[in-house]
Amino acid sequence: MNLKEKTRNFVKDHYNELGLSKRFIKHDEIIEISEENNLDNMELLNLINEANDEFIESQKSVIFKKFFDLLNSYGGFISNDARFKIRFEIFTRDYDYYDEWGMDDYIDEKNNNYLNSLKSQILKKYDSLFKGFIDKNQRENIKNILKKDNCNLTGLNINKFINELNDKYVEDHKIIILQDFNSFLDSCNDIVTNEDYYKLKSKYAKGNFNFFDEFNMHEKIIQKNKSLICKELNQLLSNEEIINDNVKTKLKIKYNLAYYKFFDEMDLESIIYNHNKKSIPQIIENVFDSTDGCISSSKRQELKSMHYGVINWDLYIDSYNDAFINEISSFGNSSFKYKNVNGNIDLKRTRRNVYHVHTYIKPKRRDLPELNKKDVRISKLILPYKHGHDDAVDFFTRDLMKSVVYLSNYVIDDEIKYLALVAIPPSEMEENACSSMRKSINHIKMLYDQQRLPEGFDYSKKICDYGNLLFRFQTVPKSRSGYRVPIERHMETILCTRRNFIRDDMAFILMDDITTQGNIMYACEGILIKNCVKPEKIFKLAIAETEFVYY
Repeated sequence: MNLKEKTRNFVKDHYNELGLSKRFIKHDEIIEISEENNLDNMELLNLINEANDEFIESQKSVIFKKFFDLLNSYGGFISNDARFKIRFEIFTRDYDYYDEWGMDDYIDEKNNNYLNSLKSQILKKYDSLFKGFIDKNQRENIKNILKKDNCNLTGLNINKFINELNDKYVEDHKIIILQDFNSFLDSCNDIVTNEDYYKLKSKYAKGNFNFFDEFNMHEKIIQKNKSLICKELNQLLSNEEIINDNVKTKLKIKYNLAYYKFFDEMDLESIIYNHNKKSIPQIIENVFDSTDGCISSSKRQELKSMHYGVINWDLYIDSYNDAFINEISSFGNSSFKYKNVNGNIDLKRTRRNVYHVHTYIKPKRRDLPELNKKDVRISKLILPYKHGHDDAVDFFTRDLMKSVVYLSNYVIDDEIKYLALVAIPPSEMEENACSSMRKSINHIKMLYDQQRLPEGFDYSKKICDYGNLLFRFQTVPKSRSGYRVPIERHMETILCTRRNFIRDDMAFILMDDITTQGNIMYACEGILIKNCVKPEKIFKLAIAETEFVYY
């Protein structure tokens, strides 16, 4: 016989002796019985619990009779103290009948029935006091009257009662009021003006309840206006390339109302600015593309009046006209020291087909002992060259001249009669055309005209100064570690001041100080191709290539 079977037999044999189903047996007693008789604890516990449940069920009618007798002994509201007394009367150490059988719920039901009856009596007796929405002053008046009449308000929270009446009043009226308000908003085809707004606020804030505030009508008007403004602004932006200052001022006056500053809060200034910013490059390009020669004074005034306050036309037109007539390119020859430049050049080519003379070492690596000292020395001259220092310009112009001679003699086809030297524009929007590379190109052209180029140059090829051919009309971020301006972005911000090069006897040499990935070189190449230059007639030349470092 196993232990569980032994336990079941023991309970069966001692059922009456233990008083099972006749009394409640506690857990400690169950453990004691199990240990004394060497029984299975869990099996014994389950069997005795079943007997305990039978005992509790047998007591239900007795306990409930006692509970309801106590409950009915209270004629009015049963307070918390009364609850405690009832609980104490039916309390036993063996089983919590009060909580387990949910006696609190019966008390709550009795209290609710009593309070509902009391509320009905109060409303009937004091009918005139509870008309409409009860405001703060009326609330105090009702309390004083009920107190004066010695009404039995035990258990009734008069403030809560009044709040319930107010909620009902609002619920009964809000559907009609909201329908009226929403119908007004639906009929609005234009923004709600100051006058409309304050009329609505007055209409729906009358009487005892401020529906305007409680139903958040202010926010609904704002959202309606925002949707109308967005629709109107989107339509305007789709129809207008540029929103000038005059139009923007009118929009600001219209949208910045006394009750809400829509123009400011919706940041329409930024939306208009970004719209104009996207349109400006295309507008400038269209104007320059449609212009044959310099832009006249009358055309200048026309453009300024059309795009008032948005585009600095004086700056663009001055730079464009100067670049077109190539006047700024005349730097003079007084500062250029070299009377004759001889010798060969060691010209290398990058993986992206950019010819270069030197290797550029970044400043943070120049102290490394394994580096070529000449490369370090040359690298230190690049920044002075960018800044237009005469000695640096002289030094690198010599290397550029030799590179042009090398390309002419060994790379560019013999049928080419003209070499157009083209400066890569800087990353900033150009206010003048005096970059160092343009100075170098001007010096090379000057020495060519004076027949002072290095020996071995094929004079059947004529050098043309196209230093100002490409013109940057919008600044782009400078390239830095981890970021390179995309080719497409360069092409969007650079213009070609001459168009449609339909000739087979000219090659173009794009010239820059430093090349890394070559994005700007390829962007400028793309611009020339758009203007009918054949790809095979475009060559790319830089003073130095940025050192490639393996990590």
